[in-house]
Amino acid sequence: MGTVLLPDVSGIQNFDISDSTGLSARWKRWLWALHLFAAGKGVTDVDQKYALLLHTAGMNVQDIFFTLPEGAGEGAYEKASSSETIEQYITRLRQRADTCDFGNQNAIDERIRDQIIDKCLSHHLRRKLLEKGRTLTLANVRSIAKAMEDSERQAKSIEGQGQVNMIQSKGKQYGKNSFNSGNKSFNSGNKSTCTATCYSCGREGHIRTDPSCPARGKKCRKCKIVGHFDKNNTDDEEYVFSMIGVNQINSVCENIVVNIGNVDLKMKIDSGASCNIMGINLWNYLKDNRVKCVSSKSTKSLFAYGSEEPLKIAGIFTATVQCNNRTLNDIEFVVIEGKGQALLSRVGKLKSFQLQIPIDPDVEPVIQPMRRVPFNLRDKLAKKLDELLDLDIIEHVNEPSQWVSPVVVVPKRSGDDIRLCVDMRQANTAVKRVRHPIPTIDELLQEMNSSKVFSKLDVTWAYHQIELKPESREITTFVTHKGLLRYKRLMFGISCAPELYQNIMQQVLQGCEGVHNIMDDIIVHASNQVEHDKCLENVVRVLQDKGITLNNDKCEFNMSKVVFMGHVLSGRGIGPADVKVKAVVEACEPRTSAEVRSFLGLVNYSARFISDLATISTPLRALTRKDATFTWGKDEQRSFDELKRRLANAETLGYYDKSALTKVIADASPVGLGAVLIQEQNGELRIISYASRSLSDTERRYSQTEKEALVLVWACERFHVYIYGSQFELLTDHKPLECIYSTKSKVCARIERWVLRMQPYTYTVRYIPGPKNIADSLSRLIKEGKTSDNRENVTEEYVKFVAQESTPVAMTTREIERASENDSELKAVRECLVHSQ
Repeated sequence: MGTVLLPDVSGIQNFDISDSTGLSARWKRWLWALHLFAAGKGVTDVDQKYALLLHTAGMNVQDIFFTLPEGAGEGAYEKASSSETIEQYITRLRQRADTCDFGNQNAIDERIRDQIIDKCLSHHLRRKLLEKGRTLTLANVRSIAKAMEDSERQAKSIEGQGQVNMIQSKGKQYGKNSFNSGNKSFNSGNKSTCTATCYSCGREGHIRTDPSCPARGKKCRKCKIVGHFDKNNTDDEEYVFSMIGVNQINSVCENIVVNIGNVDLKMKIDSGASCNIMGINLWNYLKDNRVKCVSSKSTKSLFAYGSEEPLKIAGIFTATVQCNNRTLNDIEFVVIEGKGQALLSRVGKLKSFQLQIPIDPDVEPVIQPMRRVPFNLRDKLAKKLDELLDLDIIEHVNEPSQWVSPVVVVPKRSGDDIRLCVDMRQANTAVKRVRHPIPTIDELLQEMNSSKVFSKLDVTWAYHQIELKPESREITTFVTHKGLLRYKRLMFGISCAPELYQNIMQQVLQGCEGVHNIMDDIIVHASNQVEHDKCLENVVRVLQDKGITLNNDKCEFNMSKVVFMGHVLSGRGIGPADVKVKAVVEACEPRTSAEVRSFLGLVNYSARFISDLATISTPLRALTRKDATFTWGKDEQRSFDELKRRLANAETLGYYDKSALTKVIADASPVGLGAVLIQEQNGELRIISYASRSLSDTERRYSQTEKEALVLVWACERFHVYIYGSQFELLTDHKPLECIYSTKSKVCARIERWVLRMQPYTYTVRYIPGPKNIADSLSRLIKEGKTSDNRENVTEEYVKFVAQESTPVAMTTREIERASENDSELKAVRECLVHSQ
């Protein structure tokens, strides 16, 4: 073949496509000039004409030419290809639009948007875009289309379709229109294919996880690591994992339990992933449990699907894994940094900290006898103890102990679990009170007053995440049928636990902006979404670094309104929670003059904050006069409703102050329970909250002493968010309760269980005369059927459980009831108990 001499084309300028003015006319003139040049030089071969045109037109025209699809014909350019992504299609349309006289950038974006709607291959995508109407922009089109592409790829990954798990060396990519010097045309229509290459052995056609890979089990002679050949050592080369399924939120994956170094871990199966992923916190957990792993640094880059930024890799390690009765050796895991689900999972432990409980050495230790647990509950108790042992919360005691406390086991309402309570009343006599300054609710509300976005975080088993020093564990020793055990972590029932925990959490969160805590309740707040997310991320990072985990079921994220410490916080401001005034709002009309007098006593407690009280209450006060006839009419009803509204007003109720003297006034009537939380603020008594409920049919058969004892524990649990962790007074008009709720009282089993429920609180029971008990009206003005779903039914559940599980088969519970009803002595005893004779 003879040598072809190329003509000199230096006299022909490249075609300028940057100037869109008269583009079509200029192109015709330029093309005619090139045609004359080719004719004058004798260029007649078609392929040479193509080459001459592209060469003289310049690089910009070549870029447009090489984006043309194969087999381009009439209208073929505008249609989307099934093999290209939305980004590729938009790029192709934008390059085409640059050569057209569409005007400014907004006009170009609109034309591209319309073209995508008209020419896209997906009918589902077209419907979604048309639903947006006139508000649709090109940016919306891009985001909607990319989301659909992501969903399609993930679905194909799960179904085993599509090409995933591709591993290729960075920078080695081939376009579908790559120039082939052997072709006679610039676009021959041949499509180059990209074949998976195994970076372990270097061969094509499979990836490194393929069992047939010849490098499996072989040691590299260069780096001495098992799993690849020396020619494929990755010390000097960076590899990119293009994978589907990393950190997917909505993907449905099967959970399995794998054992690594005798530590069970829950992991998800993701068939679309090309490597095993583990978070840095889980890696630290394995190290804390002294799991033997061979770790090393990694030069690989790992990309989550749809992300252009690589994940931060802390390193890789290999370990022996046991799963489904199989043992797998040298399984590789990639450890990534950043956020993960471990923060919202198991019970954590505050790192590098052990708590010292202040104990008075002058108090003589007490060894209490074991309280026998029913046989039907022992298996559940043993299961609960095993759970706490596995979580490293308790430990066996193998030496003599000076302190031993009994336990009380109560079945939960579900019946599948139990509540384990250690009676710490005697042990708490040796625990010193720790006084830690806690911010008042007014101080916190003042700082949160302008916030509009909130999140509430709840710490999982909060106390159990604080480890005790070895010398502080003996006082927590308790006895069961399984022997002596003691707590390694802080436990409920220790009198100083709330203040100790508050101090610890404040130190943990110190330096974090936009966050406050009261005990284990943490609130994050900010005036806008950006600041809130920044504060929340910082708090979560600090908790994660400290090893503290959260209870996902009780956390509330990104809320416009939350309830915190009895107050509703929102962008509109601060107001009292509905539960604080519910008892007053739902109070029914008085039926006797005595009930009217009791209600006015409650009203007079807030007289200073109710304007025109004398005028408003005149119709009601008239009913309390001597020899007055009790007649309830419209005037009385209007006065009653207005006083209830004033009592429930935010200006009447005070803000709770942790530093103020707190009192809980409680009273029980034959039909209901009532309680009022008050504080002495600036020399005045302020009502903080009300509470009331009716008695159940069973509770109405209690003796009056049991009813009065019940109302105290119910009131404390109802006002738990206020009084927990602080010293307060319990005021009652039933004097025997002063003795019943003392540390050395010997009471019946029912009241003793109530006394145990009062262990978390630090209180003093004080007697007040009946006329000064402002809770009396709340206990009497109860609507029928108004009950509580709080914890007051624990005792009844326990009695019912014992009656069902422990009664001998030879005698049914109904036979016992009939015999008791017919017994004359029991009838007399019952009458005495009911009427307190």
